[in-house]
Formats: sequence, structure tokens, C-alpha cells
Amino acid sequence: ATVPVRLGSLYVSNQNSANRLQIRADGSFSLQEGGQSFNGTYSVTGTTLRLRIGQLQRDVDVAIQGSTLIVNGNETWVQPSQ
Repeated sequence: ATVPVRLGSLYVSNQNSANRLQIRADGSFSLQEGGQSFNGTYSVTGTTLRLRIGQLQRDVDVAIQGSTLIVNGNETWVQPSQ
């Protein structure tokens, strides 16, 4: 049996700490990136986190590697230490 991926509630970009992704248990998210705010809904399939961004009317697939997210294939987003 595959173990369901456990998502954190907050991820921050290693490349730019102003970029942050808030994951909510109700299936919604909010994203601050490049000085802009986005929100929408998400789903997880295997190790892929799919963000459906309302403002852009498009889906973005993010790779989940343990407690890290890989955005755009090379940008790592991590969960800040609590």
C-alpha cells in the first residue's frame, strides 16, 4: 500500500523567502509569489501536488519530495522550522 503524502501547511521558497505557499485542510491554498497573491484549490496524485490557480485559470504541477516541494523543476520550497 502506498503511504499518503503528508503535506505541510506552509512552504517557503529557498530562493526567495517572500514567496510562500499556504496549504489548507479544506483543499484550498494561497500563494504569494513575485509580489503577487494567488489562490485556488489543490489535489495530490502520488508525489505530484497540482495547484489549480484561480486567477490564471491554469494548473501548476509541483513535485513532492519528502517535506520539500520542487517548483518549476529546480526551485525548492521547504517547510519552515516550527
